[in-house]
Amino acid sequence: INPQKDEYATDVHWGSEMTYAYFRLIHGRNSIDNLGYQLNNYVHYDIALVNAMWDGERMMYGDGGGEYWPHPLTSIEIVGHETTHGLISFTADLNWENNEIGGLNESFCDIFGKAIESYAKPGDWSWLIGEDVEHVIRSMSNPSDYYSPDTYDGDWWMDDESAHVLAGVQNHWFYLLTEGGTGTNDIGDSYSVTGIGMDAASAIAFRNLTVYLTPYSNYNDARFFAIQSAIDLYGACSLEAEQTTNAWYAVGVGEEYTDEVFANFTPSASEWCEAPFTVAFANSSINGGEFLWDFGDGSTSTDLNPIHTYTAPGLYDVKLTADGGLCGIDDTISVGAILVDPTADCSIILPTSGIAATQKSCAGTLFDSGGPTGDYGANEFSKVTIAPVGAVGVTLNFVEFDINGIWGCSDDNLKIYDGPNEDSPLIDTYCNAYVPSTINSSGSAITLVFKSDSYVNSAGFKMNWTCTEGVSEIDENSENEITIYPNPTNGTLTINTGKIDFGSIEITDALGKLIVTLPIQSTLSYFDFSAHNAKGIYFVKVKDGNGNLLKTEKVVLY
Repeated sequence: INPQKDEYATDVHWGSEMTYAYFRLIHGRNSIDNLGYQLNNYVHYDIALVNAMWDGERMMYGDGGGEYWPHPLTSIEIVGHETTHGLISFTADLNWENNEIGGLNESFCDIFGKAIESYAKPGDWSWLIGEDVEHVIRSMSNPSDYYSPDTYDGDWWMDDESAHVLAGVQNHWFYLLTEGGTGTNDIGDSYSVTGIGMDAASAIAFRNLTVYLTPYSNYNDARFFAIQSAIDLYGACSLEAEQTTNAWYAVGVGEEYTDEVFANFTPSASEWCEAPFTVAFANSSINGGEFLWDFGDGSTSTDLNPIHTYTAPGLYDVKLTADGGLCGIDDTISVGAILVDPTADCSIILPTSGIAATQKSCAGTLFDSGGPTGDYGANEFSKVTIAPVGAVGVTLNFVEFDINGIWGCSDDNLKIYDGPNEDSPLIDTYCNAYVPSTINSSGSAITLVFKSDSYVNSAGFKMNWTCTEGVSEIDENSENEITIYPNPTNGTLTINTGKIDFGSIEITDALGKLIVTLPIQSTLSYFDFSAHNAKGIYFVKVKDGNGNLLKTEKVVLY
């Protein structure tokens, strides 16, 4: 021991070794990125810093200070906790802008901090967090002892509480799943959970985090996919699946376990104005181990939560069969679940959380979650990307806008990015303190991200979007005017190339796949889609003899 406390560097080094060994030997993961990521740790970070952190690239540990934090924050559970933040950044990447989602982020770090401690120090660990640095801040066995909720929407639960506080619910779930317990929770539900042990409980939590959860997953998602993880690992109707369900019920999320199979699903959207129409199907089945989807257009899938694209107008029935093995089998059919109607209005309402389907139409209307007449809700976090097929630009025109922004857009706000995701350049952040009117993208896509807090909610927004499609690179008023005549009912296409009698015509589908290349041999060229039984959206590109693009036009055949 020396005045500089350099021996704590040894503690961190050992803790990092044990953390790497735990993830590699117990879960088969080669470091936090599964590619051997180098775990760099820095001690003595800042002067008297009472904190430890993952900064996106490395772990850093403060020396503590004062009466309540007498030791550096370098215990093995803290090393495991901070390293798990790195693991999360490479997997679910649970988003910190929403307190509930941030609570899940912190909880997984507590869970694996404890799992790593029990792995490295069997028989010499506890469910208290901070005990080894003589400052307990949380308890996984009794979260309420440290002012953290053990029940969703129960005592100490407040939507605007910090992520560290809201971690208590999943922390207690993990404790009960590991150790078992009986009692009555804060919302009056009596429960009984049989513990399945640390190995099985941590395997379920690890699969949930690394396979299923996304940046926008909330507590309901964590429950559903934890149960699915247990089924994946141990089978439907297994003890592990049963107790995973009952432990969530004990902390106020979801219902008690039943051994019946129940097939159920929800589409991300049910109606759109043109094809292609991409729909994400959210599976909410109970006790299903294997799944078979029939999308009603001749396509099927065995994915848990498939994403399917409808390529032609029509009304489609969707059927889901859930096979629970020894639990049984069930199916459900949603008649007319999906409608692709070229005469319908292209409008979409944002979900309260999560990612809406990418909008590929060249024009449409977007509402907040309250729709045309309602207010948006509390603690929402959702996004949508508008990326029309064949577009070279997107324009947003705001018709209505009322987003509470008392604190300068730091509470409720709408962020708009110039591109297909949040890594694209931020155009700006908008609220009532800064209201948008017309916004133009610099490219083919634009992304909107909406966030609200737990306080005042407002009417929200309505905006229309339009796109700029590929245009002719020659003067359309000249003798070389190119005109494309689609006949959508019989599936034929005529292209008048004016005085251009050389070059080619390329026809691609909505995804850019080349359908046919036609040589330009006279002023009129003709193509019959009906012979291919091909309905949908196509792009016609006319090129001169040197391959220069002269015109692009979208064609809809139905």
